[in-house]
Amino acid sequence: MDQANQKKLTGILETLKAGTYDSKSIENMLGAYYASYVDMEKRNRLGISPIENELSQINKMISSKDYVTIVANQHRYGISSLFGFGVGQDLKENTKNISYLGQGGIGLPNKDYYFKENKKEILAKYQSHIENIFMLAGYKAERAKSAAKNCVLFDSKLAEKMMSPAELRIPENSYN
Repeated sequence: MDQANQKKLTGILETLKAGTYDSKSIENMLGAYYASYVDMEKRNRLGISPIENELSQINKMISSKDYVTIVANQHRYGISSLFGFGVGQDLKENTKNISYLGQGGIGLPNKDYYFKENKKEILAKYQSHIENIFMLAGYKAERAKSAAKNCVLFDSKLAEKMMSPAELRIPENSYN
């Protein structure tokens, strides 16, 4: 079903990308957004330039207050740093919508990927991937390796405090 859904959605987006619509219409916005997503030539040409301002802010961080400001800005743009927040149907009273706060902020699917023995190879590949991203961003090899190690360490510290997949399957544990 998921593959069939993905195929249908891609078809809709391809149609919107090819069409001509009023510049303020939702069709135009979705078509343009999708077109920018699939334009790999432009994305490769731009490199990290679209996020240089954000990277500069991160590099200037000196205090935890700076970190809070950056996380708040990311949430403003729909990037769920450290946690997820949203509105959804109340699981106990389905006629209401309520706010939900949920765990998040790690790069791998759940805490098991950081601590289970059978996931160690995935964790190593994840760290290598982060290292490659830093190198693509212009870091020298040794600095990229150190930065990637710190990212995985930070992820691991967050993951330590998270609920396991089994704990998350218990509705009461995530009802807030």
